[in-house]
Amino acid sequence: DTNLQGFKTFGSYGEKFGDFSTYFSYNHLENEGQPMTPTVVTSGLLGSSAKLPSKGALSGGIDELNPKGNGQGGNAGTPMLQIGSDGITHTIDDLYKWKGGYDINPELTTTFTAAYEHFEVSKTGKSFLTNDTGQTIWGSQLGETTKTVNGKLVGQNDGYSANNYKLANSTAFGKSDQLRETLTLGWGLNGRIAGNWFTNTNVSYFDILNDTTLASSYNPNDPAFKTNNVGTKTSWADSGWVNFTSKFNNEEFFGNKDLSFATGYEYQHSTMLQTVNNLSNYSSTTINATKPISTQSGGTLDTHGLFGQLSWRFIKDWDATLGTRLERWNLSDGTYLTTAKMDGSLNPQDRQVSAWSPKFSLGYQPGRWKFRYSVGKAYRFPVADELFGNSNSVNGSQTLADATLKPEDGTHHNILGEYDFDDGYIRLNLFHENIRNAIYSQYIYLPGTTTLSSLISSIGEVETNGIDTTINFDRVMGSDFDVKVNTTILDATIIANPLNPKLVGNQMPLMPNYRTNMLTTYH
Repeated sequence: DTNLQGFKTFGSYGEKFGDFSTYFSYNHLENEGQPMTPTVVTSGLLGSSAKLPSKGALSGGIDELNPKGNGQGGNAGTPMLQIGSDGITHTIDDLYKWKGGYDINPELTTTFTAAYEHFEVSKTGKSFLTNDTGQTIWGSQLGETTKTVNGKLVGQNDGYSANNYKLANSTAFGKSDQLRETLTLGWGLNGRIAGNWFTNTNVSYFDILNDTTLASSYNPNDPAFKTNNVGTKTSWADSGWVNFTSKFNNEEFFGNKDLSFATGYEYQHSTMLQTVNNLSNYSSTTINATKPISTQSGGTLDTHGLFGQLSWRFIKDWDATLGTRLERWNLSDGTYLTTAKMDGSLNPQDRQVSAWSPKFSLGYQPGRWKFRYSVGKAYRFPVADELFGNSNSVNGSQTLADATLKPEDGTHHNILGEYDFDDGYIRLNLFHENIRNAIYSQYIYLPGTTTLSSLISSIGEVETNGIDTTINFDRVMGSDFDVKVNTTILDATIIANPLNPKLVGNQMPLMPNYRTNMLTTYH
């Protein structure tokens, strides 16, 4: 129970000189954030009657039901005992940004953007446990020998060593400090280029100049820290992306007002290299000479996309749209080194995937009514972190990526009905979709360990059915109130999961069955 505070400063300056415009802004943020990750043990193994030799009775643990499961120990809804947290997060963020523009002509504008961010984050774990003299008890001190706790023999099934009363993760209260510096550059061209042809072209460049996190295995107040202040250093190098997108559209294709056409090309290039080193001394960046690298993982992704669509208003009140997208995705230069495998034998293999995504829609708009049926294929290719984000933390857990992930393969259907009235509209959407190889992170116990690790994996197939309703009413009944209400009801069910068949029939996590939003404006 404490006060957490935040502070923000923002300033900007803009000016226009003829056809040139310039805008500069500075944003400074300092913030304290509440703990987000509890340190837990199985309920009943700690409490006021638990004792350690020479330490006395322990208290301070909070009995509660597990709200999340897996990542917080045990299954959701089962009893757990929280004995600490990852601590208050202190953040300092400075963002410098410049935007410039030039009006080539009244209908064509080019823009430039540059941004530099300096970001610092630090936090120190906190233990809730104290003995009968008020002394804080840390993870390393829970290793003293005793046979029973609360009359129970502490065994392997509880996540402890037999006859050894020890927190499974004695390094849960460590300290971490992160410094990140990034540079973003952008350029855009938007407007009419010739005749009825318009373009929207953008290029963005993002580079991680420096991103380093130092983490200690033990809390600085833990007695073990004085003699064993080991830790890890996590750094990013050669990481960032370049994106290019160029779209061209013509609302009177071949001079026909009933035809509209759009086409374009998109290129995405991203690189990632994450290195985790073991530190013999947390207070410096000295790397342990005998184990210089804990893990190193990264690679390069390139995606080319070519798309086009044609819309035809073929008779009064009716229109049809046909489109397609061709994509080519490439993985190359994959690297995955571990302390045990430094020979490159774990490096991901180069591979390529091609995809074709057609879409079709048919619309009918008589008077104030609108009806439309749409169907389309869509692919979502894995991003770099899902493929290469392998790393170890100081507490022994791992984040495991999967360089063999397939792209998410979705088929989407939507039926829309809408009625427009003088002061608003009512809209109804019915949708159905099947997504194969849905990418999701789940927790697993690595063989021979009691530490949960995060694994990126593919869900075989997820089927979603839903209804979405929107009501937008301005100046309700002639009043000064506007009202907008949106409600979504959906059922997202796992219908295939080869890696874990027990989950078939379950709801897909993080997909709410019911959600509603209301916005009211008073003029």
